[in-house]
Amino acid sequence: MRHLRKFNEDVDSNSDISDLRESLIEVSDRLGEPNINTFKIGTEIGYVVQYNIPIATIGEMTTNAFYEAIDVLYSTKEDILQTADRFADRFQTTLSQTPGNLKIRLTPTKKQEGGYKFIVKAEGRNVDISKAELERWAINNDMILQNVEEDDDDGAETCDLEINFSRKPEGLIELLRAEKDAIERELGELDREFNIDYAYGDENTIWITAEEEKTFITAV
Repeated sequence: MRHLRKFNEDVDSNSDISDLRESLIEVSDRLGEPNINTFKIGTEIGYVVQYNIPIATIGEMTTNAFYEAIDVLYSTKEDILQTADRFADRFQTTLSQTPGNLKIRLTPTKKQEGGYKFIVKAEGRNVDISKAELERWAINNDMILQNVEEDDDDGAETCDLEINFSRKPEGLIELLRAEKDAIERELGELDREFNIDYAYGDENTIWITAEEEKTFITAV
């Protein structure tokens, strides 16, 4: 996972981690000890707390087991809301659920404007876009980066990138295009052409799309 690493004992002594564990102790009593990982946005560190949960979105469960699992998950609500409130001065707290897992993500909200490098690589067949820089830009502009999704086309051997925000990302397309142009001037020409624009009918979403076969645009 991008910029993500498991905490060792030295990191676990960090005051943020100690505070997180303390704040979520009731949740841990119900769901078990979580895995806690870090990620970086600019110079700031964020945290991902991941619990195993007794319910998945696939497979079958008896009715009693299903509703018992729902009750256990719902019982964590107040403690998680209190944790979000406790860290609200420095972090934005979001939740996501995948089969068998509950993730609590604390994204640093300190603004670090300027100096963006969205396009990490534009060489050969690959165009790599920094998700951390997209998140940093979103924070600096008081919005949420809601989703970054890769769209593979096996037939054309391409991969496009869909980037969705909580509202229209005014000015971001211009920054991305300017960075692309600067790379093209430096290299003389791009190995693979790609386009940057709003998704059709959805100005909250930016599409970075391949213009030729065997072009792979991915988030890193």
